[in-house]
Amino acid sequence: MTDDETDSDGGLEAVELLKRGGVALALALVMNWIVLYVVLEFGLAPPFEALEFGSVTLFTVLGVVGAAVVYGALTRLLGHSGRDVRQGGGGGSAAVVPA
Repeated sequence: MTDDETDSDGGLEAVELLKRGGVALALALVMNWIVLYVVLEFGLAPPFEALEFGSVTLFTVLGVVGAAVVYGALTRLLGHSGRDVRQGGGGGSAAVVPA
């Protein structure tokens, strides 16, 4: 993470959090829609009202937004994003080092 991605408290800036959250939401929706399509198309699950695109979309959005809010709150409280990774050893291994 670069210095311009964090605010003065060391937390994640709102713009960066929105970008990351948007990417996470798009990926989660696409993957959940693909899984749901396969399940419905091949009859892998019995008919169940919750297995509809509307409800899957709603709960995916709620889950991703909730996760982004918690992630943003934790970065603000802790002062770092938990993604401070420095290269260690050989062979491209990485060690997580607290800030």
